[in-house]
Amino acid sequence: MGAALLLAVNVIKVAAVVALHHHHHCLHS
Repeated sequence: MGAALLLAVNVIKVAAVVALHHHHHCLHS
């Protein structure tokens, strides 16, 4: 269960970073 939770958190973190970067890139452009 710990591994699953860690994986879920990692996926969410990556998704958040990618979304933020994409939004920032669009905003900058």
